[in-house]
Parts: sequence; structure tokens; C-alpha cells
Amino acid sequence: APLVACPSAEEAPGKMALAAAEVAKVAGNKAVAAGDFEAADREYTAAMEILGCEVGCGGLGDCRTEEGASVGDLAAVGGSEVDAFLVAVFCNRAHARQQRGLWAPAARDATEALRRLPPEDGSAAAQKMRVKALYRRGLAHEELGQYLDALVDFNLALKLAPTNEGIIAAARRMKGRVPQRVLDPPSRPAADLWLS
Repeated sequence: APLVACPSAEEAPGKMALAAAEVAKVAGNKAVAAGDFEAADREYTAAMEILGCEVGCGGLGDCRTEEGASVGDLAAVGGSEVDAFLVAVFCNRAHARQQRGLWAPAARDATEALRRLPPEDGSAAAQKMRVKALYRRGLAHEELGQYLDALVDFNLALKLAPTNEGIIAAARRMKGRVPQRVLDPPSRPAADLWLS
């Protein structure tokens, strides 16, 4: 019989926390599929809490709740594995919150997903997640009336996914809402702008 690798004593608590968080994430995904975005929001939040993280926490559980895994537990699993998981959860919760009309929290979640994506990670999975997060944040900015921010997000997403019709349509929509003078600033020197 093949040998099965068991986690070390140091890895076990972190692996258990990550497995429990995965169960909550899967429940959130099922709630999204069923159209129950409130339940999805709760499940994604539960996944974050299991790992001791929320928006703005800097890394491995440093903003943990009382129930959250410890920094050492998660570090034993591997920071990149935990961060990759959290990127997906923040991005998914952004979607659930958008569907509920919670635009500012959705924008924060998408921003947190982007913050956790290492800029040097050019893998297909990271690029796909970056596109999703940029698009979702752009949609949130649009609904909040922050049209220039939305246009910037959509254009960044288009650089990564230039044939995505949804993003192309959103960028065109925003280009029509951002005043032309903002898109094409005067060619005067910057010092002149302060004197006008």
C-alpha cells in the first residue's frame, strides 16, 4: 500500500484550520450557486475568521479572532498557500457583497484580494484572480460613482484579459462617464496648473 504523508505536529493545527476554512468556502460557493448571497457572505466570513483574518490584516493571522488559528499554526502550513486561499475567499465575498448591493464592502474585499496577490506572481491562476478582483472592484467603484477609479480598474483588467467582453463593455461605459478633460489633461506644465 502506498504511504500517505501525514502533516507534522507543527503543521497539523494549521492544516486543520485550513481544511475547516475550505469547508466554509465550499459552503459559500454553494450558496452563491443557489443565489443565497447573504449565506455566501456569512460562509466566506467564517472561512476568514477560522484563519484569523479579516480585511486589513497584514498576513498570517495577525488580526485573528479568538477562534482563529495562530500565526505559528498557519506559518507551518505555508504562507503562500494560506494567502492564495484568502485571495479567493476575499474575491468571492466581494462578489457576494456586490450581489447584495454592498458596494463599499465589496470594493474593500476586492482591494484586499489584490493586496494579497504577490505582484511577481505571473501564474495563470494569479492572473485570473487579479482580473476577477480588478473587475469586481471596478464594478463597485462604478456603483459608488467613482468612475475614474472604475475606469482605471477596468483598464488594468483589460491589460491582463484583452478579449474579455464584459470588461471591454464596462471600460467603454466608464470612458463615457469620465469627463474628457480628465482623460486628456491640458499639456501645460504642472506649475501652470497651480497658478490657474
